Amino acid sequence: ARTNHKSSGARNLARSTGYDSSSMPAFLKSLRRVSSEFLSMPKHLWKKRISKLRQIKPSKMIIHNPLKDIVSRYGRNK
Repeated sequence: ARTNHKSSGARNLARSTGYDSSSMPAFLKSLRRVSSEFLSMPKHLWKKRISKLRQIKPSKMIIHNPLKDIVSRYGRNK
Protein backbone atom coordinates (compact mmCIF):
# COMPACT_ATOMS: atom_id res chain seq x y z
CA ALA A 1 0.00 0.00 0.00
CA ARG A 2 2.93 2.33 0.69
CA THR A 3 4.71 1.92 -2.61
CA ASN A 4 5.61 5.30 -4.08
CA HIS A 5 4.67 7.08 -0.88
CA LYS A 6 7.91 9.05 -0.76
CA SER A 7 7.79 10.31 -4.34
CA SER A 8 4.20 11.50 -4.04
CA GLY A 9 5.18 13.41 -0.92
CA ALA A 10 7.94 15.08 -2.87
CA ARG A 11 5.47 15.87 -5.63
CA ASN A 12 3.03 17.43 -3.17
CA LEU A 13 5.79 19.48 -1.62
CA ALA A 14 6.84 20.57 -5.09
CA ARG A 15 3.27 21.56 -5.91
CA SER A 16 2.85 23.49 -2.67
CA THR A 17 6.07 25.41 -3.23
CA GLY A 18 4.95 26.37 -6.72
CA TYR A 19 7.84 24.37 -8.10
CA ASP A 20 7.40 23.36 -11.71
CA SER A 21 7.76 19.60 -11.62
CA SER A 22 7.09 19.32 -15.36
CA SER A 23 10.62 20.55 -16.00
CA MET A 24 12.02 17.85 -13.74
CA PRO A 25 12.38 14.99 -16.27
CA ALA A 26 14.30 17.25 -18.64
CA PHE A 27 16.49 18.33 -15.76
CA LEU A 28 17.17 14.73 -14.76
CA LYS A 29 17.99 13.84 -18.35
CA SER A 30 20.51 16.65 -18.59
CA LEU A 31 21.89 15.62 -15.21
CA ARG A 32 22.35 12.07 -16.44
CA ARG A 33 24.00 13.32 -19.61
CA VAL A 34 26.35 15.55 -17.64
CA SER A 35 27.29 12.80 -15.19
CA SER A 36 28.12 10.37 -18.00
CA GLU A 37 30.11 13.17 -19.58
CA PHE A 38 32.08 13.51 -16.35
CA LEU A 39 32.73 9.78 -16.18
CA SER A 40 34.21 9.77 -19.68
CA MET A 41 36.37 12.78 -18.91
CA PRO A 42 39.84 12.72 -17.31
CA LYS A 43 39.63 13.93 -13.72
CA HIS A 44 41.90 16.94 -14.15
CA LEU A 45 39.35 18.49 -16.51
CA TRP A 46 36.50 18.23 -14.03
CA LYS A 47 37.18 21.53 -12.27
CA LYS A 48 37.09 23.41 -15.55
CA ARG A 49 33.82 21.77 -16.55
CA ILE A 50 32.23 22.36 -13.16
CA SER A 51 33.04 26.05 -13.22
CA LYS A 52 31.47 26.21 -16.67
CA LEU A 53 28.35 24.45 -15.39
CA ARG A 54 28.11 26.84 -12.46
CA GLN A 55 27.63 29.74 -14.86
CA ILE A 56 24.44 28.14 -16.11
CA LYS A 57 21.93 28.75 -13.36
CA PRO A 58 18.70 26.85 -13.95
CA SER A 59 16.65 29.26 -11.87
CA LYS A 60 13.52 27.19 -12.35
CA MET A 61 15.16 24.26 -10.63
CA ILE A 62 16.12 26.13 -7.50
CA ILE A 63 13.67 26.41 -4.65
CA HIS A 64 15.44 29.15 -2.76
CA ASN A 65 13.97 28.44 0.64
CA PRO A 66 11.12 25.92 0.49
CA LEU A 67 10.38 26.00 4.20
CA LYS A 68 10.11 29.78 4.27
CA ASP A 69 7.93 29.64 1.17
CA ILE A 70 5.57 27.13 2.77
CA VAL A 71 5.39 29.07 6.03
CA SER A 72 4.67 32.33 4.22
CA ARG A 73 1.99 30.62 2.13
CA TYR A 74 0.20 28.69 4.85
CA GLY A 75 1.29 30.78 7.79
CA ARG A 76 1.96 29.57 11.31
CA ASN A 77 -0.48 32.06 12.78
CA LYS A 78 -3.42 31.48 10.42
